[in-house]
Amino acid sequence: MGKPGQGVVMNDQKQFDKPLIIDRPALVSKTKYYTEWSLHILGWVAWMILIRPLIIVILWYVTLRFFKYELIDLEGMDNPEYFGIGAGVLIIIYLLMFGWSRYNAWRFKGKDRRITRGEATPDKMAEYYKVHQENILALQESSNIDFYFLKDDIIEIDDGKKTKFKALYAPLNQAKHHDKNLKI
Repeated sequence: MGKPGQGVVMNDQKQFDKPLIIDRPALVSKTKYYTEWSLHILGWVAWMILIRPLIIVILWYVTLRFFKYELIDLEGMDNPEYFGIGAGVLIIIYLLMFGWSRYNAWRFKGKDRRITRGEATPDKMAEYYKVHQENILALQESSNIDFYFLKDDIIEIDDGKKTKFKALYAPLNQAKHHDKNLKI
């Protein structure tokens, strides 16, 4: 085995320069691919056959105990008018929600209200983070990027090679990102 504490040290730049599986799925062997899918399917089968029915049985038991307590022990059966009131409230809620969905279907029929933000091009990203476009292009080629959070909504980005710069990062103050006069 080796001495305690020994392991793979990730300080070597060669470790970070290896291609990532997420970028190149073809790097996954067929054996690993089919093994992962088989285990995934086996897990879902176990969930559907074993665990889910057990949870359902427990919930039925709790519900029946609650039902017995409310209707028999507390003599809820002696007041049937409350069942009518409860049913009436449920029907009113259902009709309100159904009516609202029909109104929205009529009002927005044939309209797609979802607006795409568009593609995040390097020039748009550079404008948003207040950096040069060349920095964004260099980061796209990097395999390892470090972010350092400095003060006042400023971050420092370093890829460990040649690119190191400061950028704006103010997720709670979008006005800064859209201010054309702001420079870092």
